[in-house]
Amino acid sequence: MRHLRQLILLGGALLLSFGASAQGRGFLSREALDSLVTPSVSTKATGILECKEGVVNVGTISDESVVEVRYLVRNTSNRSVVITQLRSSCGCLKVATSPTAIEPNGSVEIVANFDPKGRNSSFRYNILLYSELDNTYPSLRLTLVGEVESRDSWSHLPYRMGGLRLSRKEVTINSRGVERIACANSTDSPMRLSARETVAGLSLRTEPEVIAPNSEADIMISYDPAAALATELRTILIVEGIEASPTERMITITITK
Repeated sequence: MRHLRQLILLGGALLLSFGASAQGRGFLSREALDSLVTPSVSTKATGILECKEGVVNVGTISDESVVEVRYLVRNTSNRSVVITQLRSSCGCLKVATSPTAIEPNGSVEIVANFDPKGRNSSFRYNILLYSELDNTYPSLRLTLVGEVESRDSWSHLPYRMGGLRLSRKEVTINSRGVERIACANSTDSPMRLSARETVAGLSLRTEPEVIAPNSEADIMISYDPAAALATELRTILIVEGIEASPTERMITITITK
């Protein structure tokens, strides 16, 4: 019931905010969205539960190692307080500690592991600690901040064809349509890409035509047949101009009517 009520409250807030923004011909800022998605901390826990180091800054870290973070939560009252839930704002921040009870004037350590793989920027994530003190709002917000410095500057382009990085290697294209694939030349030499025609009207080019070393571009796959397609067709293009095996250089294409 608590989660249902939170969803209803959040939905109503989003609708109201969207309406206000629409009237002003604008959109919600990131800060406004964060304030809606991350609920306020309950005042019922004030003076009972505390965490002096509630914000942990891990500084600049590599994207290749998991970081363990710890928060010491104290119960300053003369009664036992049960932690009912520990909820992370991101799947990359996994809480290792199970909900438990904190004895009067006692403490518990909340342990979490942050996996920065696939990230390359500053971050701010929260662990919301819910307790029996409030059935609606979290009793504490535990925050992790820092910056990930990726050794792979093309991590946003996960697919590889030798020194060419791509956002994807499979596309679906409509008859007389065009599809773009984001790509990057991760080598120190210019690239000029092409592909042999496997289906009449199907072609590949890049923008720009020559991809400079260590720079991004777009692969443009076009289909413009002389006659209408009778049925859906699945084929491949083998990209030329890359030092890689033919199987590594394949882009799979589905052409729809």
